[in-house]
Amino acid sequence: MHDERSKGNENIHAHLLAIMRSINEKGEWQAKSKKEYILDEKGKKVLGKNGKHKTQKVELTTWNDKGNVEKWRESFSNLCNSYLEKII
Repeated sequence: MHDERSKGNENIHAHLLAIMRSINEKGEWQAKSKKEYILDEKGKKVLGKNGKHKTQKVELTTWNDKGNVEKWRESFSNLCNSYLEKII
């Protein structure tokens, strides 16, 4: 939490960190993403210029989606402001 009123402005804010991994029923961390082979139209793995198979990253959660972050930030802001109105 930052309360910068002492510095002559009204910039009260907080920085929140969230875990990007899900947890299974056993309490074990799950992967955020996985690599998937890129396939051609025949379903065969595509080779890159380096001779290795090409892959792409596949996100396994939507937590890293920028649109979700904006929604969560707005929702949290509204919630905080509703409580702050009651005490200020």
